[in-house]
Amino acid sequence: MLRSCSPENFDPAGLFNDPDEAYFHPGWYRANDYIFECRCYQAEAPESERNRTVPFTFGLKQVTETAAWIEFAAAPGSGLVTAAEVLTIRDACRALGIRECLILPRRRNFLIDILLRTLPFRPIDRLITLYRSQAQPEDRPGTDFGPLEYRPCAPDRRTESRRLHAIDRSFPPIWRLTPFEFDLALNAASIVRILAARDSGEAAAYLLATRDEFSMHIDRVALIPEMRGMGLGTKMIRRFVDEFSHEIDIFTVNTYEKNTAAVRMYKKLGFIEESESWRLYAAHV
Repeated sequence: MLRSCSPENFDPAGLFNDPDEAYFHPGWYRANDYIFECRCYQAEAPESERNRTVPFTFGLKQVTETAAWIEFAAAPGSGLVTAAEVLTIRDACRALGIRECLILPRRRNFLIDILLRTLPFRPIDRLITLYRSQAQPEDRPGTDFGPLEYRPCAPDRRTESRRLHAIDRSFPPIWRLTPFEFDLALNAASIVRILAARDSGEAAAYLLATRDEFSMHIDRVALIPEMRGMGLGTKMIRRFVDEFSHEIDIFTVNTYEKNTAAVRMYKKLGFIEESESWRLYAAHV
């Protein structure tokens, strides 16, 4: 039996005995940050060893009329999510009218890989990490932005949120953030930089980054479609790296392997691909 449960009353900490093993998600934040943006369901999966059913909880974030992320899946007790539970989620998605499910395992775990590969899920892409140290050279043309200015976000980020979120819609549907998620990302970012028209102030691109003492991670970069193909993304990231190069040793960024334009751009800027990656899985149900 499938039944919905209230996100407001959901306590991830009490459910996930080992969140890194049991929790799937496509974004940056802890489970309790995302929980309000997905639909939570409770179901029962068969447990063949004891001839009974086991209750478990999962969450879906619908991104199109027929596609959804499986945000998390967890059952009481220890151990990985089982094949029976994943199949139950698949059947539940089918009943809800979802035709494509997406999963990005949070931890690189070969048991999860084997489990998903033996079920209807297939790997469709890889999330890769690239890094740049100050010792690495890069091709360095200028960073003239023409009619645009490179500037920080306003002190009150709420005043910029709506305009910047409109740029976020340039992402394909499965990668877009909801207004709530974008507010989380904007407020969590240590650094926000914007490209905006000098005359009107209209934002054309944004960059969100998180830093610690010696490193900086570029969380998200978006550019309006009309400005693509002009080299502005490359110039923006180059300017950003230059701005903080005197105090940051390592810059990192994640992107998807099939986003060849982004991978090519980062490598042109001196970024090197790390060997570790995360597989993105999809299943047609």
